[in-house]
Amino acid sequence: LNGWGAFLLCRALGATTWASIAGGYVFGFSSYVFGQSLGHPHVSLVAAIPLSGFLVLQHLSGRIGSRVFVGGLAATLVFQFLTSTEVFLTLTTFGLATLCLAALLYPAERGRLLRVAKLILAAYAVAVAVVSPYLYSFLTDRPTITHADPYMFSADPVNLVVPTQLTAVGGKAFPEISDQFTGNISEQGTYFGLPLLLVVALFARERGRGRAATMLLAVFGIAVLAALGPKLNLLGDRTAVPLLWFPFVELPLFKWALPLRLMVYAWLAVAAMV
Repeated sequence: LNGWGAFLLCRALGATTWASIAGGYVFGFSSYVFGQSLGHPHVSLVAAIPLSGFLVLQHLSGRIGSRVFVGGLAATLVFQFLTSTEVFLTLTTFGLATLCLAALLYPAERGRLLRVAKLILAAYAVAVAVVSPYLYSFLTDRPTITHADPYMFSADPVNLVVPTQLTAVGGKAFPEISDQFTGNISEQGTYFGLPLLLVVALFARERGRGRAATMLLAVFGIAVLAALGPKLNLLGDRTAVPLLWFPFVELPLFKWALPLRLMVYAWLAVAAMV
């Protein structure tokens, strides 16, 4: 389902069928998905993320009307909320950030983007009405979660190029390094490997001047920086360097979201680049 969602998003971005299959494979079988599949099914099923983007692009291109768009997005949001409130929160945050990026990069399209934003709000209103009993319980509960430490569950930049045991090829080659990553193996979904990072570099060189490419590269960069957590972790040592997620750690709701899991948005951007 994750791969299928990314496949549809790639098709909506204009990729060929086989290129979209490759993009779907990258996302659906990423180290993020493999890691979360070990014991966190609620955050490993992330098909709603690419499907939301797919629906927005379908409406912007005129392939679906306003009613179908609002209904489809509302159903997707309800599914996501009932699967994982954490992913629902981060999807909303990254969706808003992406819309703001689009408004900056496409000033001539701001009128259309504003109309789409209003329809997105309508879809959220429908979704909130459907899940309102659960939402009320969620907002009024006082959880005491002791293991959700955003400082501990932050990505290590070394993990971008050094695999863990999640990866069949080379996963056991550097145990003296990978064993020092914070969190646990389920949350260490940061590994892209040199081939995929080379694709990102080539994409930036060949397409970087285009606005759509700039947007994808920006989403990738923001997601990676956010996944690094509130302060930089380097091989198990927490430094004093504050990072992008630092202002979020004391915010209501956001303090329960683990920064490492934001890598899912970087993976989706890479899938689209592929």
